[in-house]
Amino acid sequence: MPIPYLPPEVILIILEHTSKQTLLTLRLATKALYTLSSYTLYKLLASEIQILPETPTPTTTATLHLHRAAHHPVYLTQLHRLLISKADPNVPSNSGETPLHVACRNKNIQAVKMLLKAGADVNAVTGDGWTALLLCAREGFFEIVEVLVEYGAEVNYKGVNGWTALHLAVRGSWAFTVQRLLGAGADRWIVDEDGERAGDVLRGTMFGRE
Repeated sequence: MPIPYLPPEVILIILEHTSKQTLLTLRLATKALYTLSSYTLYKLLASEIQILPETPTPTTTATLHLHRAAHHPVYLTQLHRLLISKADPNVPSNSGETPLHVACRNKNIQAVKMLLKAGADVNAVTGDGWTALLLCAREGFFEIVEVLVEYGAEVNYKGVNGWTALHLAVRGSWAFTVQRLLGAGADRWIVDEDGERAGDVLRGTMFGRE
């Protein structure tokens, strides 16, 4: 069982019977624990391996909680409470992901709707060039694609490798997603960095996997 999921009393026993050298290898694990458990317990662990934990601020706390809450439908109540408490729905992680990106990656359509209603930027871009629409087009999450389009997602935005959402949907043979994007005004003749247009391969890749 990963350390972040162990009960506090078990972790304390581990600390009592583990060398300092071994404890140093747990540094990353304790940081993961910080995101899932109490600050008090994290301080206790950190003191044992001689690292200084960051003092949590409202911003860092909101970032951790919003991203976690957007991950799975089981956390929708928590997400709702954070949003009505005026937590920023556009707060980015270290990689530039917003809670909307997290919700889209995990096909959490309820969280997507909740975040957009709370003012999430539908066209926010991660540090490596992904919008929420690009993520969903790549995976064929056409129901979320519909929601994003309704909220003004830029259908012809060019991300990684110059790919648009249509390029990604065509590459994945996601028929319903392709149809929805075309209906929303996706340009099939936009060229990616390799000179390829989605329209060039559109007819040969529709296998209807959705």
